[in-house]
Amino acid sequence: MDLSCDIVLDLVALYHDKLASETSVQAINAHLKQCPSCRKAYKQYRLAEIQPTEPEFMTPEEELRLEFQEIAKRMRKRRYLLTSGAGFYVIVSLAVLALFLWRQYHDQDE
Repeated sequence: MDLSCDIVLDLVALYHDKLASETSVQAINAHLKQCPSCRKAYKQYRLAEIQPTEPEFMTPEEELRLEFQEIAKRMRKRRYLLTSGAGFYVIVSLAVLALFLWRQYHDQDE
């Protein structure tokens, strides 16, 4: 079933919200795979909705960008965990030092 671009653009919202019938979904998928302008319009619609990119319609450049975003996300998480761990270590070390000095000061008084 070949759909015109006008019909696909009319059905984008239903397709995106997963409310279209299975037959419509298959026809829209086929059309989006072969029509760059409709694919671009659908991607813009998705970006407006702030939804994750669907891999079946991604170009190799978009797949690479998404992969780099995932790597950057893992690196930020790792950096956050390392920084938090180092901060925790410093705080605990200072607390132990303060306790040691406090005990030493109070032992001298007795």
